[in-house]
Amino acid sequence: MQGIESAGLVRIVVEGPDIRYEPLVPLNSKQLSNLDSFLSALMKLHAICPLPPLDFCMTLAPSFDRPLLLQETSIPIFAVSKETHNKKVVLIPRLWNQNRELFFQQTFHSWDQKINKAFWRGGPTDGPYGFFDWSFRPRGHLALRSRNFSDLIDARFVPSQLSDYPIDYFKQLKLLAPFVFPQEQSIYKYLLSLDGEAAPSSFEWQLFSGSLIFKSKSNKIEWFYQGLKEGEHFISFRSDGNDLFEKLIWAMRHDNEAKTIAEKGAYFAQLHLLDEEAFVYLHHLLNRYSQLLNKQSLP
Repeated sequence: MQGIESAGLVRIVVEGPDIRYEPLVPLNSKQLSNLDSFLSALMKLHAICPLPPLDFCMTLAPSFDRPLLLQETSIPIFAVSKETHNKKVVLIPRLWNQNRELFFQQTFHSWDQKINKAFWRGGPTDGPYGFFDWSFRPRGHLALRSRNFSDLIDARFVPSQLSDYPIDYFKQLKLLAPFVFPQEQSIYKYLLSLDGEAAPSSFEWQLFSGSLIFKSKSNKIEWFYQGLKEGEHFISFRSDGNDLFEKLIWAMRHDNEAKTIAEKGAYFAQLHLLDEEAFVYLHHLLNRYSQLLNKQSLP
């Protein structure tokens, strides 16, 4: 099936004290790293609060939304991101980093220490970047427009995440900049969260940063999105970015209101996104899934 080779599918079986796994397709190095971290988390959870017998499939790719794959899939697939209409994917926490909690805590800077500017770094993962159409992609459009608003925003691509073809052209347009670690990004008051091929993996750590998050409107979701409220925990903007600069100016002119939203976002993260809450969610999910499997196996 076209596309299945990059889906990173793995079967996981929990039986008594044992947890086994079986890759269903070849896994790349990043997917193997994700699998190692997830299995470590699952083993910790199983040791703390034993899981029932389980047999499930998960993807180690950013998402499992391709229509052809979904059409040929007859079982639920566990994933960290999905489109809202996708009924075949079950959302799980992004447990790809064994030190995720320590990492989250290191991203925080107090509001008064932050640089009064918006910031984004990333790759062109929101679609193919052809020579004539790249500027219509949300990330490309934002990076290009931000050149005219350099006092408001610094949004550029990381060269290592680009294919060879557009690098020279993007250099001429001054759209490239070195990779910046999240701990350094969070020194900015405003952080941007933009979809790629899936929901942005940065959104989770950004909420811990104490910065005000501007998130593009999207039909892509993660396990915790239902608890968030736009305007209370973050500010949303159109996917084409045409209202972003107006909203940035509002935040800069209303610093107290902006700080309050940022604080509520960080409070939400501390309350709901640390390891304990992620483990509780996953435990409830896997128990419920086991119950459904048992019902289906009854005569």
